[in-house]
Amino acid sequence: MSTWKTPQRIWLTGATSGIGEALARKLIAQGHHVVLSARNAEALEALCQGHPHAYPLPLDISDRAAVLKAGDALRERLGALDLALFNAGTCEYLDAQQFDMDLVERVLNLIYSAPCTASKLPCPCYAKRVKRVYLPG
Repeated sequence: MSTWKTPQRIWLTGATSGIGEALARKLIAQGHHVVLSARNAEALEALCQGHPHAYPLPLDISDRAAVLKAGDALRERLGALDLALFNAGTCEYLDAQQFDMDLVERVLNLIYSAPCTASKLPCPCYAKRVKRVYLPG
């Protein structure tokens, strides 16, 4: 990960476990102003505790209305964003003998649709206008 010369205003989703938690800790240690999101509010509070530039924003990134509402909290805490890192994910196993399309749609919505929704937050939320959304695949 690059080190910026000035603190960045960053929104990180999926911040309470795995790669997201490690990244959150690194960004906090580097002095960035971060809003951390995940479904686990208690874990978010613990992660932000003692760090004056880390703000918890409990959120289910698959809830479109909640993501759009999050824009108000982001603007309140950071003014605007320099970077949004959509790291939220899930691990659900598909039984090859009992294909479950609802499960597939839940996982794909979280990975693909939710970041697209977040990229549609009003432009004042972003320091620079979002011109592209990159999706893996």
